[in-house]
Amino acid sequence: RFPNIIRYATPNLAGFQAIATVGAAEPATLNAASNGKRTGLNLRYANGPILGTVSYLREGRDGGSTDYNKGVKGGFAFTFPSATKVGLIYEQLTWPTNTTELKRKNTLVSLSQNLGAVDLNATYGKAKAAQISGADLANTGAKYLTLTGAYNFSKRTLAYLSYNKIDNDSR
Repeated sequence: RFPNIIRYATPNLAGFQAIATVGAAEPATLNAASNGKRTGLNLRYANGPILGTVSYLREGRDGGSTDYNKGVKGGFAFTFPSATKVGLIYEQLTWPTNTTELKRKNTLVSLSQNLGAVDLNATYGKAKAAQISGADLANTGAKYLTLTGAYNFSKRTLAYLSYNKIDNDSR
């Protein structure tokens, strides 16, 4: 979430929608590494069992026109009649500078099932090794797995149990 943004969302037309945001540059603070202008665009389709989305974000930093962070993310989900949902997300983050570029690519796959008051979810993700100007950096990748079960007592109250495992390449 960014402070001081202007956001415009188009009307939903047969499931298609676009959302554009522009954020004002903020004064630097002790807790904020970035204080530049932010721009973002999200295109999405949500109709029936299908959901698809593509997002772009660019966040400026002090230092000139090549000093910014950017991210691109795409996702797809499908809900089967049995209330089983499958999802896939791909993300690429980029931090260019005047001399080089750092990139990180992440992929996530999710499977969930609703069984009345019980929700089950399994998520697997992989963060590829970070790259500087196309060359992999050693020991910077990771894999993770999350298994979650939740029992919904009401619309506002639930209890859940979650198993999480992260395997960093640096071991």
